[in-house]
Formats: sequence, C-alpha cells, structure tokens
Amino acid sequence: MAVELGRKGWIGVAKETTAGVPVTPADYIPYVASSLQGKHEPIADVAAYGIRDEQSENSTVGQKHGEGTVELNMDATNVGYFMLAAMGTQANNAEGGGVITHTFSRNNSNTPQSLSLTFDKSVSSSRELFTYATVSTLELSYSTDNEFAKCSAEILSKFPVTTTSGTLTTTSGSLLSFKNAQLQLGASLTAAESATPTKVTNFSVTINNNSDMHWRDGDNDVSFVDVKNFMVEGEIDLFFENVTERDNYYNLTKRSAIITLTGNGIGNLMSEFVKVRIAKMSYRDFEVETGIDDLFATTITFTGEYSSTDTKTMDLQLRNRKASY
Repeated sequence: MAVELGRKGWIGVAKETTAGVPVTPADYIPYVASSLQGKHEPIADVAAYGIRDEQSENSTVGQKHGEGTVELNMDATNVGYFMLAAMGTQANNAEGGGVITHTFSRNNSNTPQSLSLTFDKSVSSSRELFTYATVSTLELSYSTDNEFAKCSAEILSKFPVTTTSGTLTTTSGSLLSFKNAQLQLGASLTAAESATPTKVTNFSVTINNNSDMHWRDGDNDVSFVDVKNFMVEGEIDLFFENVTERDNYYNLTKRSAIITLTGNGIGNLMSEFVKVRIAKMSYRDFEVETGIDDLFATTITFTGEYSSTDTKTMDLQLRNRKASY
C-alpha cells in the first residue's frame, strides 16, 4: 500500500451544456484546497425488535450527493469557470488581438449553470467525476497578510462516479495579490469608475445562490439542484482616517463599488484583470477598533442591493485570452 501527497492531486473542469451530462475536462485547476467528496445518508431501521439495541441490521442507502469546497489562488483565467457557475450567464467581447473581456451576470432563472469536475486524489482508482456541479456560494477576497488573492467555491453536485477520463496538463497563469488590487467607491458605477481608489487592508465579497438539492422517486441520487434567492454580502477593512464612510453608514447612503485586480500585459496594449462591480450596496455595520496600542481601524459590513438603474446587483468581469468558458 502506498500513501500519496495531497499536492499530487488535480482537478479538471468543464462547463456542461446539459446539466448532469458529463464533459471531459477542458482545463486543469491548480487548487489550494479541495474537499470534494461523495456523501450518503443511510436510512436507519429503528423499529422495535424485542432488543435494547436502537438500530437493527436493516439500514439501507438513502439520499446521495456530492459536495465540497474548492479554493484556488486568484488569476484572471481559471476563476472564470467558477464565476460563470456562480452567476449563470456570460457575454464575451473581443477587444482585438486575441484579447477577450468576459462579463458574468446573474441569471434570473432558478436553473444554475453546472460544471463537470474531475477530482484525482493520486491514489489508484480514486479519480472521481462530479456532474451537475453547481456553485452554491463563491467568495472572492484579498488581504495584505502577504498572500495571494483567493477564490473559494462551495459545490453541490450529483454523487461522484469513478472515471478514467482526463489527462493532467499544466495550467499556467499569473497570480494576483493585494498589490494588484484597488477599490473604488462612488455614488454610482460611473462615478466609481473614475474615483480615487480607497486604500483598504482587506476585502471580501460572497455570492450566495442559496442552492438546494432535490430527490425524486426511482433514484437515491440527486435529481436536480436549483438556485433560490441571490444574495451578495461582504466586508471591507481600512484604517479610520476620516468619517466619510462612517457617515455613509449612519445615513444609509447607498454606494457603488468596483474592485479591480490587474495582472500582466496580454497584448493589444491591454492587461488581464479580475473585476467585481457592485451596483449598489448598503452598509449594515461599521465597527471601529479602539485598542490603545494600535491604530484606529474599521470593518465595514455591506449587503448588495438590486439597482433598478443598472438592472443588477452586481456583475463580474475577466479580461484574458480565453475565447469562452
């Protein structure tokens, strides 16, 4: 018997055309952590059999599904699959010279965009295929704690099956960190686009699709996954240098935010980027730290609100040289 190192594993990913119909991996994702696994809930027989033992020997396999969290370092290419699955729709705009800007928007349908995820744990016969893989929550974040920006996706799927499909190929790409990031705030998205960046120490935004799994008779595997109410929440950490954002909290002044992480040049005088555009958000809390031996700092907790002017709560953009997801 041989044991294997976790970093020898790999994940292959592809967009599904029909939910639950497997697709051979189109790209391979260098992941930081993955807890993808199959789950089943046995149905216990707890009827009275004339003995003290609570459960008899007649348990049977009940509901089955796949779940787990995939975390990866932020780049402007690989994160697109998880952004698409979290938001639901994509529009691809050719900028010339092979440069593409992808915009991911929230699909108003309750039917999610699904992925096929292949997770190989390096051990013999451990390669599993997770179909109907949907992103229940997606967190995008960066911090000045000297680490890469992160993308973390919580996955719900059908129960995995063993597969031999997929041949690992190295995926290259430039990684992004806090030095590549800037946050712009304004009264509207247009105003935020031209605003002087607000210097922050940490930023995170979570997209929550409130996904739900459903079973139907004739099969104990998940029948389908739907997405329910769409929620956007997050936090901003910054030093308490003025009262501008405090007063916006006190007065419930709605703000727009554009978060941009800019990477390498990719041709046509353009650079790759990851961009989060929140059309309207309200501050739900403004907490000031007052330790006497440290600097005054604050954590702003925000919630995204639907903007009728922009007809959205938020969208996500990537610029890279990938034609489509």
